Amino acid sequence: MLRVLLLTSALVTVLSACAPFDPRRSEAGNWLAVLSNVTPLNGIQHLPGFAYGSNPRQKLDVYIPRAAASQPRPLVVFGYGGGLTDGNRNEYRFVGEAFASLGFVTVIYDYRLYPEVSFPTYLQDAALALRWARDNAPRYGGDAKRLILAGHSAGAFIAAMLAVNPAYLSQVGMKPQELSLVLCLSGAYDFYDSVRQEFISEDIARVMRPETFETQPIRFVSGREPPFVVVHGRQDGVLPVEQARGFAQRLRTFGQAVTYLEYDLDHASTVTTLAQPLRGLSPLYSDLKRALQSRGFLER
Repeated sequence: MLRVLLLTSALVTVLSACAPFDPRRSEAGNWLAVLSNVTPLNGIQHLPGFAYGSNPRQKLDVYIPRAAASQPRPLVVFGYGGGLTDGNRNEYRFVGEAFASLGFVTVIYDYRLYPEVSFPTYLQDAALALRWARDNAPRYGGDAKRLILAGHSAGAFIAAMLAVNPAYLSQVGMKPQELSLVLCLSGAYDFYDSVRQEFISEDIARVMRPETFETQPIRFVSGREPPFVVVHGRQDGVLPVEQARGFAQRLRTFGQAVTYLEYDLDHASTVTTLAQPLRGLSPLYSDLKRALQSRGFLER
């Protein structure tokens, strides 16, 4: 127990200093891997390394609850952060555990990163991974008709964009309406200053160039989106909380169903406090569980 408490303290200190939408400090990934390694997969089957494309980065892992189910389980497809320049699905086993422990079949995908690729290839890879998950859901006990697209930071940006701009899913023969829910943790939705005509940081500009408005999820909200759960921290320090509030309000203005959750958390903690060793630091995990129950994905 003492070891876990000491590790928890160290993880919170290090991860709270990191900025996953911006290029992360080199040690951030190592700490995420440590967090994954100390998170037990009790009652969960981990199936690694499925290819959804021909590139070495186009792979994903599947996490399946071992307990018997009377019907197919809801399916979560999760994309991680890392500024679109960094990240590895192996660092996010704790996210696979978090959702699978609630009873979801969970897919965590890798995608190609800058500078190997640029915008919008990140989105196109995510769309391919989502289609793989939909098409293969029955093999792993998942229900493709109860499909949740989720992500943190850059992964939340990707999830939001696939949900609001039909162009990317249409390339893989899908529609945003196939998504039952979109869950965005500390995402980027409105990060181009139209007055100054510049992105809010040079690091973001680099991975988005030469696009401007075409990169902004808030620009594409039309009223035809699936329901959203938007989560953000008031202490984010990387992506202003105001742009998350504005995105949620924009969705509501168009009559869309939105659950907005805001906490005194920093950028990284909205995902790290999903991990089993850190859940007691925030009500986020229990709040998400209630939100998923209220939308019929979990039994009460």
